[in-house]
Amino acid sequence: AAGPDATPEDAVAEMEACEPMSAHTDIGAGVSVAEPTVHEGGGEATVAMLDCGAKGSSVSSLTERGADVHVFPYDSTPEQVAEADPDVLFVSNGPGDPENFVAAQEVVDAFAGETPMAGICLGQQIVASALGGTTEKMSFGHRGVNQPVKDLRSGRVVMTTQNHGYTVDDTGPLEVTQVNVNDDTVEGLDSDELDVITRQYHPEANPGPHDSLGFFDDVLAMVDNRRRIAAD
Repeated sequence: AAGPDATPEDAVAEMEACEPMSAHTDIGAGVSVAEPTVHEGGGEATVAMLDCGAKGSSVSSLTERGADVHVFPYDSTPEQVAEADPDVLFVSNGPGDPENFVAAQEVVDAFAGETPMAGICLGQQIVASALGGTTEKMSFGHRGVNQPVKDLRSGRVVMTTQNHGYTVDDTGPLEVTQVNVNDDTVEGLDSDELDVITRQYHPEANPGPHDSLGFFDDVLAMVDNRRRIAAD
């Protein structure tokens, strides 16, 4: 509550009237594309992106690396996504409780083990939930451009941009590869067996930092690896 006439009682009343984020069950409808769209990048790979609130920089980070990106509405069916014959399924960032993105989880479940997949922010939470993990509301979310993340394999710490209020609790079959230095929450999940790579932060955030832009190279490297295995 603000202004010359604001009172503590006004503030309490406003807070009590505010719906919890989990109550916004169809929040994806306000941030997703209404119809599938295609962004051409050279045809070196085909990425099917579930748009749960995707940033344009996510799309451009893939097209700049030669991939064609087919952007699908957040509530698309597995059959609709399969029409693009994707080399990678990419679940975008977005707002809200990941448990409310039921359709996106069904797409992940349908493609799991068959098609490499990646996710950013909300996308990491959706992927983990679909594969048997769980998520939880954080007491205090991660906000800002200076969130330190440690890679458990290399020991390297990078600065990242984050804006989320939920986190992965149980990771299911996925391996935790990165954690937040401040509170040890999950920042990165991988699975060599399922060809999965996800990040809780925004590697391509504008205006930065860009310490982790290599994530998009790693995503498309899964395509090359899958093609080598198929050729053998």
